[in-house]
Amino acid sequence: MYAKASHQEPTLINVFLYDALNIDQFQWPDTEEGKKGRDYLYPLIKEGVESYLLNVSTKLLLVACNNVFLPITVNEKEYENSYVASNYYALKFYKETFSQKHPLLLKLQSPFLFLGGNFLKLFKINKTIFLNNWLMTNSLDPKISKEEWGAIMDCLKHEFPFHTIIYRHLDAFLKKDLLSSLKETHFHLLKTREIFFYEPGKKSLHNAEVRKTHRRDARLLEKHNYEIIRTDEIEEKDFSRIISLYEMIYLNKYTKYGPKYSEKFLKNTHQKKILNFVALRKNGIIEGFFGYFIFNKGMINCLFGYDVTLPHAREIYCILANLILSETEKLGVVINEGSGGEQAKLNRGLLPHTEYMGLYNAHLPFTRRLMWEGIAYIYKKLQRV
Repeated sequence: MYAKASHQEPTLINVFLYDALNIDQFQWPDTEEGKKGRDYLYPLIKEGVESYLLNVSTKLLLVACNNVFLPITVNEKEYENSYVASNYYALKFYKETFSQKHPLLLKLQSPFLFLGGNFLKLFKINKTIFLNNWLMTNSLDPKISKEEWGAIMDCLKHEFPFHTIIYRHLDAFLKKDLLSSLKETHFHLLKTREIFFYEPGKKSLHNAEVRKTHRRDARLLEKHNYEIIRTDEIEEKDFSRIISLYEMIYLNKYTKYGPKYSEKFLKNTHQKKILNFVALRKNGIIEGFFGYFIFNKGMINCLFGYDVTLPHAREIYCILANLILSETEKLGVVINEGSGGEQAKLNRGLLPHTEYMGLYNAHLPFTRRLMWEGIAYIYKKLQRV
């Protein structure tokens, strides 16, 4: 068992790393979050990620101190990985996007992209630890003190002196304290995207246009006469359909480097009620669904999909959007709805917030540290344009 103690005054904080060999020794906190973490993370650590996420090859570990636990993924190369466990995917995503929009320009750029790819591999772009990586398109919100965070970083730098350390999905809304802790421990904080939150407690402040959109979405449900089914009513025979709908959006519409979940993943999250599912069914066929995860009183919509081949596909999206917001109002939790579909989200009363990526490279060998400093510098310059 790995262990690292932080000698920060006035207390000694022990930090432990758990993998497939010793995860059975970890005492999960006796809390709702501890139960969800155990049910979700234990099989992925114990059995390996590959049978749960079909386009991800990574080593999933658990770093723990006091009652805090964080999943981390450790990679070396794995250049074909989904973006949930890769830095190199950015180059592949660029190629994918340009091949659709500017195929001729991409052809002219090919020699430079080839050289750029080799450069990134030479400097071990994927030799990275991703912190708090739940292998989802968004991340959950941990509660970590500054002292615990310092101890965790001491441990990781000691155990992985040649790995870049990255913390993705850091929003300036729910994770302000964590952003402050990362800044104090000399992380580069790089703006990555704009994400949207819905606060049910502020529903009374919505303007007339937002309220009108909500009413219109609600009427669409009546128009199409869908049967709304929830977690307990979804059967194993529905899993392949749910995965197909998810892939229509995340993999086919957006990028093939999104996480590709298996039926085994869906079965585990469904049976143990880790994710809560809501689906629209008509004539025995599911036409749209979403799956959400609640952790530390925050909610993320981590699975979403609908049948884009249907003539009323846009209306299915509107119905699902309305049901998601209704769910947050019923539960009284704030939801992180991620990025994309900006105008549609603004029209429904969601508010934008900046998301950051935390990058730590101070412990790396000089040449790799210099490369990451250059990437951080260029990235920050581009953000100011």
